Amino acid sequence: MSEDLEHWVKVVDNKAVDEYSRHFHFIGYDPYRDWLVATLGDANPIRVVYSPDLGRTWRRLYVGPWQFVPFIALGDRLVFGMDSGVARGGVGVYYPNSDRWSFRFLRFVHGRASVVQFSSLIKVNDLWVAALGSPQVFVASRDLNNWFLLYAEGYSTDYNHHMGVIPAGDSVIGFTGESIVLFNVDELGNYFNPPPAVITYLGITDRVKGLGFRVKRLFRR
Repeated sequence: MSEDLEHWVKVVDNKAVDEYSRHFHFIGYDPYRDWLVATLGDANPIRVVYSPDLGRTWRRLYVGPWQFVPFIALGDRLVFGMDSGVARGGVGVYYPNSDRWSFRFLRFVHGRASVVQFSSLIKVNDLWVAALGSPQVFVASRDLNNWFLLYAEGYSTDYNHHMGVIPAGDSVIGFTGESIVLFNVDELGNYFNPPPAVITYLGITDRVKGLGFRVKRLFRR
């Protein structure tokens, strides 16, 4: 943490939050609740934590099998993109007013890719735009359920940590580590005409695997 961008003080490391975690995945600010929110991995039980005092203390927000990287804070909810090794892919939504989570599981149509692992997520007007680390594609959605392909860099199962999207005025900038792709916000709706590339699925098998993850962690010690 820094107050002047010259002098920095270590606030916390991932082991202090969860001794079984390997690293932080993402950290961001929730302006609606004045929280810092962080996601962690890998294969550890504590997946999401938040700090109500800008990093001095941390509290658990989600403990379970589903692993996340990016999140977006809205007035009534926080939306997290999965990069879970248990589920093929999905989105987690936390509702602070009721202290409740909901999950929807995502998969590629036609099995072109085996996973849907988020790397970056933004909301532009009424559209969600995401960069996936695996496969290396940009997708957009109106409802978090059906996602339409914007651009494909590749379909490797190796997670690309450089995949990202940022808003820039009337544009969205996508970057892959090798390419920069520019999307006009007003033209994003044109990509919604073909059938979606990513859709929801019931995830029954994944839920069973998630239960096994929980049981295994109970007996870890």
